[in-house]
Formats: sequence, C-alpha cells, structure tokens
Amino acid sequence: MDGLFQSYSNLRQGKDINDQLIEIGKKIMPHSISQLIDERFKFDFNFDIYHRKDFSNSINNKLNEILSDNHLCFPSEYDVDLFVSWDESIYSTFDIDSFEALLSYCKLTNNINSQSKPNRLMVLISDYYNVNNNLIYIDSVDNKEDDLDVRQVQKKVVKLFFNTILHQTSSWIESHIRFIFDVISCYEDRYKEVFLTSKIYPNQLYTLRNISELKKDIDLKEEIIELYNKVTKSEIRAILAHRDFNNFLVENDFIDNKYLSKQIEDVFLETDINDINEHSFKEDIINIISKLNNPFYKDLFQRLDDRKANLMLEIVTNQDTKDDIFSIVRLKEDQLKKLGKLVQLPNFDEILSKAEDVVRLEKERNSDFQHKHKIGTYIERKIREKLSSTITSKLVIDKEKRVDAEDVQGGQDIIIYYNGDPVYFIEVKSRWDSRNSVTMSKLQLERASDNADKYALISVDITKYHGKSDRYELLEEEVISLAKAINNIGQDITPLISNNLIAERDYASRVKLTDYRGVVNQDFINMGDNFESFVDSLIKHLESII
Repeated sequence: MDGLFQSYSNLRQGKDINDQLIEIGKKIMPHSISQLIDERFKFDFNFDIYHRKDFSNSINNKLNEILSDNHLCFPSEYDVDLFVSWDESIYSTFDIDSFEALLSYCKLTNNINSQSKPNRLMVLISDYYNVNNNLIYIDSVDNKEDDLDVRQVQKKVVKLFFNTILHQTSSWIESHIRFIFDVISCYEDRYKEVFLTSKIYPNQLYTLRNISELKKDIDLKEEIIELYNKVTKSEIRAILAHRDFNNFLVENDFIDNKYLSKQIEDVFLETDINDINEHSFKEDIINIISKLNNPFYKDLFQRLDDRKANLMLEIVTNQDTKDDIFSIVRLKEDQLKKLGKLVQLPNFDEILSKAEDVVRLEKERNSDFQHKHKIGTYIERKIREKLSSTITSKLVIDKEKRVDAEDVQGGQDIIIYYNGDPVYFIEVKSRWDSRNSVTMSKLQLERASDNADKYALISVDITKYHGKSDRYELLEEEVISLAKAINNIGQDITPLISNNLIAERDYASRVKLTDYRGVVNQDFINMGDNFESFVDSLIKHLESII
C-alpha cells in the first residue's frame, strides 16, 4: 500500500477495507496497513484475506499496547488557564492526531442519522475537540461476523475523554454543566465500567467526582448549608451532587435539611449550651431560636426548641429586662389591649413563650424562699433543743429574707446573731436543673471570704427528688433530706477573689472586677456533709465561741 516491496509471506489482501479505514489505520497501526497488498499487484496470488474484523482486532491490539486508562488528550488548540495541573506520575498525554483518527473510527456507521447513545456520545466528544461532529458513513458487509466492531475502541476513547475533562477548572465545568449533563445522559451498559470508575459527575463546587462519592441534595436550604459548613468547619457541597444530576444517582444516599440540622445541633450541644453567653456559636443559636415559631425550623431543631426558654432567659442578664418580662405576666386584659400593635409583631408568640417560662422561674424563686425558711426554722429548733435557755435567749436567727429581696445583707439567707453581733452566715441554694450546678453572687463570694471560719453553703438538690409531692411545695423533712452542706467554703473562695478585694478597697487601683459569679463544682457539693451532721457541727461551733 505504501509502494514498498514486501515478501509474499508478509502480505495480505484487504477485503472491504476502504480508503477511510486505510487512512485511519495509517495513523494508528501503520505496520498493519503496510502489509496490505496493492490491489493492482495481486495478480493470481492467493493472499490471506484481511477482513474488517481483522482491522478491528489490529486496532484493539495496538491500543492495548499504547493506550492505558491513565491517558488524557488535550484538544489541538486550548486555553491552558482552563485546565488544572495534572500529576505526571499518574497520567500521560496521548497524541491528538492519533486520537482524532480513533474518534473518526468510532463514528463509522451505516446509519449517519443514528441517535443511539454511543453515537451521540461520539458527537459530543467531537464537539469538545473541535472536530467535525458528523457521523461517517461506511457500508455494511454481507457477513456480519466479518464487520467492524468499534465498541472496545469507543470505551477507550470515552475513558480518555473523561480523564481530560477531569482536569478542567471549576469555572469551565460550571459554564459547561449542560454539556456534561448531555454526556452523562449517553450512559448505557457497554460504558458501565467506564462511568463507574471515572470522575465525571459534578458536585456543587463544580469539581468532578466519582458517582460513589456523591449524595443527593434533597431541597437543601442555603441557610442550613452555610450554617452546617460554619459549625462543622467543612464543606458539604463537596459531597453533594449538582442538583441537575440527582436522577443519575439512583442508588446513592441523600442529604436533607433534617440531616444537616442534626449535625448542627450535635456541635451546639458538645459544649455547655446552658452557658449560652460564653458559647462560641451564641449568635447562630439565637438566630435559630428566633425562627422556631416557624414550623420549618421548629421541626429541624427540636432539641434547641426544647431548651429555647432557658437559653433566652439566660441571655437576659439585665435586671431591668427581667422586671419587664415579669410585668408582662401580670398584665390585665385592659392593659393587653393597649399593646395591640405589639401583638401584631411576628415575634409576639416568642414573647408569650418567654412569659410562661418566667412564671416557672417565679415558682422556683418562691420555692427557694420556702427552702431557706424551712432550713432556718429547723436549725433554730435544733439549737434551742440543745443549748441552754440562757444562751438561746441571746441568739437571734434571721431567716426572714424576702423572696423579692436580692443580695440583702451581703446576700446571706440565714444570719445567726449573738448579743446583736453576727456569729455565723448560711447561704442556701436550690438546684433545679441537673445540667447545672449552683452559683454564688459577687457579694456572697465576698462575704464567704471575709468570714471563712463562720460561713456555710447549703445546696438543696431538687433534681434528686423522686417523691410524689409537688416539687415546688416540699415538706420540711423532704427539703432536709435533699440538703448538702459545705462548711468553711470561704477558704476555697479567698484565693480566687483576694486580689480583687484589695483592688476594690484601693481607690487608685487600675483595674477591678465589678460583677462576677462563682460556680460551685457539683462533685464538691456531693461530697459535703449531710444536713443533720452539719447542724451538729454548727451547734458545737456556737458553743465554742459563746
């Protein structure tokens, strides 16, 4: 065929090998084409016949030698800025002229109007490489077994094409998303392995991924996506398929708003969410809570919804604001009418919800007062039982602190006086929530420090009450059974506040703390004395100093 002399044994006679095939063959397997006898010189020799099937086999064998699954091929003209760098230790480039010859071979058909998926895919690949995208007509042969079989070459061409577009930039992928959709729409079983092993499916960041790496986006709300990314320090869009491609992910898992909200709540609750003012995601939590009157958000963030009341009240640290909320609870009907405009506000339901929780807190405060009174009464009774009347006549146990009086006399609940002088201070705290321990105010901490040897903290742990009574109306013996006492707690407090006490007494001090609270470790409280033991030790202390 090339005008070169060959030995008879090396030559074969082509059958149905037309000029199109010869031109393709010269670029892919020139050696095989050089072995075909020029028809003008075949004379009466009996050469082996070289059918189209043999042509296909020759191309397949040659491609097995020169083309692997890690080849890619750039168009003859392309913008390098639209490609990312590629790993030369993994990928190799394939000659564009040889590739275009393969593409022509793949487009050979006896029906140039065919709309089959393989032919449509070859047309799309031709468009990508800016070559003629028309199918190429070739007539059929009588014996179908001797005809061309382009399927294996088509698979290799598709794989090489997939490898190439994998290295396109995200901006190119975004602008060609419809093109990629059309390419994937040409999937059929013959290409199953190629599609399954190639990164051809776009995620929502416009990078291509393997189909097994992606999940379906089921009506995800952009706000929820952004919040998820923020709190988890990740990017969920990396594993979300572009929404236009969901139908291709038949067996893949899906991600919906409920899934993301669960992960968000998990992060929120990893730390003490009750300490909302110190929470790293305070603003995000507040933003969600403000929307919980919307059924959509209420369903997504059910755990936050359960805690919203306590959280919002914790945020309200200003005493004036607390008083305002209490006043809402006490409003009469005629007063409510004057607030008609307020009722029309979209967050009025939230305001009412806060009011309900304020009522609960009011009940807790009233119960706190009753606990203090019962404990004071018990102590007074025991003292009078065990000490002489001469001594007890000079003792006064002040336990009548009003429920609405905060930090009266330095914040102490019970003060024992002898001859008008205070000789012992007792602070009583009720614990209503198992997630939190009790706290002491600045004045209480200072008083405990100043009177370290005559100051005790008593904690009534209501969370441990399992009786049948109303926990807001406990009997004296029930309150006493729940009480633990920490004697001389001031000794533990003094090292924490001593510097500030000095600063407060020095007018010229550069810096001083004006407001703070102390949290008493619950394990420390649990190790305290039971109440009866404390009362006994208190009486001994009084005997020793009187």
